[in-house]
Amino acid sequence: MAVLLAFAPWIAYWVLASNNTFETGAAVALAVAVVLGGWDLLHHRRPKTMDVATLVWFLALSAVGLAIDDRTLAQWSYATSNLFLAVVAAVTILTGRPFTLAYAEEGATPEERASPGFRRATAVIAWVWTAAFVVMFASSLLSIAQPGWSTWTDWVVPIGALVLAMKFTGWYPEYLGRQAAAEPALR
Repeated sequence: MAVLLAFAPWIAYWVLASNNTFETGAAVALAVAVVLGGWDLLHHRRPKTMDVATLVWFLALSAVGLAIDDRTLAQWSYATSNLFLAVVAAVTILTGRPFTLAYAEEGATPEERASPGFRRATAVIAWVWTAAFVVMFASSLLSIAQPGWSTWTDWVVPIGALVLAMKFTGWYPEYLGRQAAAEPALR
């Protein structure tokens, strides 16, 4: 569930920015990221890669929002935000430390963390999130090219991608647990 909370700044941004309040959306997302990061630090938790990346992104987006015109920000902020998420997620996987690993380790027992499939499972989940971000990025580009499709490209497709990634995040570990429990019975 912690991985879902990590996306609270992004969700706040997407909702607020949808009303053409990009600067406000970026500022609120930055504030949410700071609060979540501060909460983790108060509870002596190490900062996670996606949390740090989120903080950096919204700090940068807030600064850019002050420097460029609203029309440019409105046109490109969704696409660049979704591309940023996809790149960060993919880089964490390719460097051997999927962003989902830090969240999964918090809720796992030492035995679970030591199991051979634990890292693989977090990588699979991270790839699903990466795919969702790529779909959202493509949808954002389509929204720029076809503004008349905005209900689909700004709402239906991105929300669908997020919901599928969230559902998979909950389902996959349970599925692996059922598979592992069934294995001894098959022998």
